[in-house]
Amino acid sequence: MKEAEQEKQVAIHEIGHAAVAKSLGGEVCKICIIPEGNALGYTSISFSGFGAEEALIGMMASLCGGFVAEERSGHHDHSGCGSDMLKLDYLANIASRILHDGKSAAEHFKSRAFSIARSVMPSFADLESRALHLQREKILV
Repeated sequence: MKEAEQEKQVAIHEIGHAAVAKSLGGEVCKICIIPEGNALGYTSISFSGFGAEEALIGMMASLCGGFVAEERSGHHDHSGCGSDMLKLDYLANIASRILHDGKSAAEHFKSRAFSIARSVMPSFADLESRALHLQREKILV
């Protein structure tokens, strides 16, 4: 993949995280597409002030946002989603233990998170516009 094309895909992915978090009332602290270590970009979000369930669901849906934004933009390889999916698994297991008395409901929480992310994701034109802005700036605070 060409560098400019990869940067655009990373920008769309990170904007997806931010768009979901923002639509759920979360705070987007920083979005960056400057590669660091193994990561090609990152989005820092917060759901402080929310109850435990709302914060967990918000974080899980926001993690799904990158994947869903890539889907919406026509990128289906999802090669940059590995760490997001590991974090999603981790949070779904925590949610399952806390909110379902230890019963295994992790798959339910992951499915719910993807459903929420898909329902609040902006249009591709909006994603692309925001991604182009991020590509120019590299970091949004």
